[in-house]
Amino acid sequence: MNPLPQWHTSSHSDDREMCVEVATNLDATVPVRDTKQRDHHPQPTLVFPREAWARFVTHVTPQEGRHG
Repeated sequence: MNPLPQWHTSSHSDDREMCVEVATNLDATVPVRDTKQRDHHPQPTLVFPREAWARFVTHVTPQEGRHG
């Protein structure tokens, strides 16, 4: 049996309803959805393989000494 996604708002979201939610509790995938879809479309908008999500987060996270 697969667990249900446990959604949380991304730390990169802002306060003006420009938010995404991610669920990182699943083994093989990381679903991502627009917060506005929470009530209207309970299915995730995008589903990434866990390895691809990890590469993405590493790429967009500011790192000391790296310039944009």
